[in-house]
Amino acid sequence: MKNLSQLLRLQQVVSKIFLLFCTLWTSTLYAEIVKQDNNNFDLKFDVVVNAELNKLTSTFEQVSQWWHPDHTYSGKSENLYFDSEKQHCFCEKLEDGGFVRHLDWVFYQPGKVARFVGGLGPLQTVPVDGVLTFVFKSINQKQTQLTVTYAVSTSGDRLKGWSEPVNRVIGEQVSRLKQKAEE
Repeated sequence: MKNLSQLLRLQQVVSKIFLLFCTLWTSTLYAEIVKQDNNNFDLKFDVVVNAELNKLTSTFEQVSQWWHPDHTYSGKSENLYFDSEKQHCFCEKLEDGGFVRHLDWVFYQPGKVARFVGGLGPLQTVPVDGVLTFVFKSINQKQTQLTVTYAVSTSGDRLKGWSEPVNRVIGEQVSRLKQKAEE
């Protein structure tokens, strides 16, 4: 009986160490889910990036460098681009001349704010209004505050269960942007 008790304690300690390791090494940030119900949700990420404002802004502008390929239609991040001049979009090139317009780019003030509207990924299949905003604020010469919000709404109860998966996907992208800017 004593050996079984010791074995169970050892298993608990190993489990706690494993969970701590996973928590420390996870690369995904999780948002504060400001609001959620069956027809809307608001996510908010606040993160300090150990990079100067201009470095973070220039990294942000190169979406193909930090957006994960698992969250593309082509499976290739290099097909992603921001167009603030002609199409005003967050777009993706597809084979045979196809494309995806992920979001419309409606406001950009370099080094301050980037705002997009629309539904990302599978949210394109639901009639939603979405606003994705990136706010950049210099803390000092080596750090920048990045705040990312995504507010999504629709009529009816079409968004039931969507806040958590969207939180994970946006969190992964914010984590990757932070990591890339800090290189």
